[in-house]
Amino acid sequence: MTDTVIERNPDILGGTPVFTGTRVPVRILMEHLEAGDRLDEFLDDYPTVSREQAVEAISRARTILVGVLMRVLLDESTRRRLAASFPDSFGTRTVQQMGWAGCGNGELLRLAADDEFDALVTVDHGFAHQQNVTELPIPVVIMVAGRTRLQELLPLMPQLIALLSRGLERRIYHVVV
Repeated sequence: MTDTVIERNPDILGGTPVFTGTRVPVRILMEHLEAGDRLDEFLDDYPTVSREQAVEAISRARTILVGVLMRVLLDESTRRRLAASFPDSFGTRTVQQMGWAGCGNGELLRLAADDEFDALVTVDHGFAHQQNVTELPIPVVIMVAGRTRLQELLPLMPQLIALLSRGLERRIYHVVV
């Protein structure tokens, strides 16, 4: 099966890993990110690389280097027992476990970003209206169910895990029944 993300071919840059179908070395993406560039800047500079390829390359690198696919923070308004529904490859913590209960949304997002969480998961439907969504330090995923009871949130977990596994941009996402 051909890898649609990364290939090594001795005829292309001497076998350096490149994005499939391009001559763009994967290390250039990593160099851009290390320098603090946004993913969109890299994609603008290298239009032959698709967003899907870049996000998947980042996800693979994270898995190899860290062993944890993603660090997820569950908001204080989200049932703590939901944390047990995440696979082991997710480093899932609650706001309470981190000692951040009672923090405002802006402060909570800053703390989560500083502690290198990859996403905040909440059931707070008003979250999007309480934040400047163009300046989010980490992605926010809002779980939308009839109520916040565990049995109503659990059916959203496959969709939530699939979304988080893709690697997310800094914006608000909704997971809906």
